[in-house]
Amino acid sequence: MTSPVGRGRRLLRVLGEVVRVLLVGVRTALSAMAVLSSDGAQKPHPGPMPDVDKRPEYRP
Repeated sequence: MTSPVGRGRRLLRVLGEVVRVLLVGVRTALSAMAVLSSDGAQKPHPGPMPDVDKRPEYRP
């Protein structure tokens, strides 16, 4: 059986990892909210290649 000191250290390490993951998640959520609240979110996404037939170099 592990000693109480070892168990406490492992608990602190696990808690540190959990806090780090939560911080990354919160940071990601905040940046996603900032992107969604910007004016760019009001326009529809153009897609990977919008208006392929209307490119200037396409002249039949």
